[in-house]
Amino acid sequence: VHRGSCAVYVGPEHKRFVLKTRYLQHPVFGALLQQSEEEFGYAYSGGLLIPCPVALFEYLLRLL
Repeated sequence: VHRGSCAVYVGPEHKRFVLKTRYLQHPVFGALLQQSEEEFGYAYSGGLLIPCPVALFEYLLRLL
């Protein structure tokens, strides 16, 4: 992963996306990250998981 980017894993299939870290400051991603924390907690060591369907995540990316 390049500097200024981070990998996230989306949905039950854990599809990998590499995002610019600036996206993580967007309110939509804030809500997704909060949902992730509620579902998985902070202690999950396998990477940043986003618990939403891949199709929804791809749609949100297109809107940004």
